[in-house]
Amino acid sequence: MTAPEPAPPEPAKGMTPLEYMDLADRELAGGNHRHAAALLWKATEATFIDLAKERGIDHSNPDLIDVAKALEADGSVPKLHYRSRLVCGKLMRDHAEMDVLEDYELESAFQVARQFIVEHHGEPE
Repeated sequence: MTAPEPAPPEPAKGMTPLEYMDLADRELAGGNHRHAAALLWKATEATFIDLAKERGIDHSNPDLIDVAKALEADGSVPKLHYRSRLVCGKLMRDHAEMDVLEDYELESAFQVARQFIVEHHGEPE
């Protein structure tokens, strides 16, 4: 039986996507995979909300799929670009809640979600 992960540091309300991601990176390095996944989901969610605000897109639906579709609507990115990033973020959320990923799956999805945040906010300092 695997020992439970230690409690993660409590994220502050209103953290930036980069602050969430930095904390997620530290949790992952410490072996706290589910906590890292939860934090990376928060970073992904915050990034989508930031993008929606920047572009005047309604982000009241907490599912965020409408935001992803609206971001793709102008054709400036390939179809499903934002939706696939949202799926990876939601996979992080699901892993945090239900431990659904094997290590290799977590590593791959974590990197895709992380890259999405870096594309829009740069690397944390």
